[in-house]
Amino acid sequence: AVSWDNLQRCLDGITPPDRGLAAEALLLGIAGVLPCTASACATMDVETRQYVRALQKYWHTFPADIQGRAWHDVNWRQPNVRPANTPERRLAGMARILAHYPGTSLLDAAVALCHTSCHESATRPARTLGHALARQLDIPTLSYWTRRAHLGGQLSKGQRLIGAQRACTVVVDAMLPILMLYAQHSADAALGAHLLAYYHTAPLLPDNHLLRYIHHRMLGNDPALLRLFTGARQQQGLLQLYTDFCGNDEGNCQGCDFPLG
Repeated sequence: AVSWDNLQRCLDGITPPDRGLAAEALLLGIAGVLPCTASACATMDVETRQYVRALQKYWHTFPADIQGRAWHDVNWRQPNVRPANTPERRLAGMARILAHYPGTSLLDAAVALCHTSCHESATRPARTLGHALARQLDIPTLSYWTRRAHLGGQLSKGQRLIGAQRACTVVVDAMLPILMLYAQHSADAALGAHLLAYYHTAPLLPDNHLLRYIHHRMLGNDPALLRLFTGARQQQGLLQLYTDFCGNDEGNCQGCDFPLG
């Protein structure tokens, strides 16, 4: 709903310290999370009310065609989502990342970092590339959302908008495929080889319900077999098996075609 060009158009002229807040106003406003009227703030605590008013101030400066794209009929409340993983916090984290790269893009910054890492590959192991890419997503911030799950909802303790484990997941699941496409498109064989070298050494990512399912169904939760899976690449291989053979019929293991393959 918000292109990179429109994001830059909305943030043009805003000073670096305020770009993060303005970007939050843009993404939360488009998503329909931002209250539209003053009366909606009446029951909010003081900090939330001040935050919403600051967002509204920026929102009303955005072009009319951008404001017209705001969604108003989306129910973002999901009872089974952990408080730190609410859509509002994810949008705020995304906003802070995008606002942190004025005059460039996250892709350009990542490509520059990869080229530097590639040139240093003779003296530094490939796995350090993953740490460097993850640090691009670790934006220091004092955002309202470091202490909130949703507008007015307190977290028991402050949490980063994008934690270390989430950053590693984004690097492996999203950034690496895009960077590989970039290396192929630009015919940069050295960069592609360096990215693959990191992928082969990428550590295990956080567990999830699909991995737990496949550990049970295909590996029988056998500790000896589970110890063979030491990296993200193997986890993704298991997830591919789930997609190919389990996704459409989780209960019919007896008729599964996987053993025949």
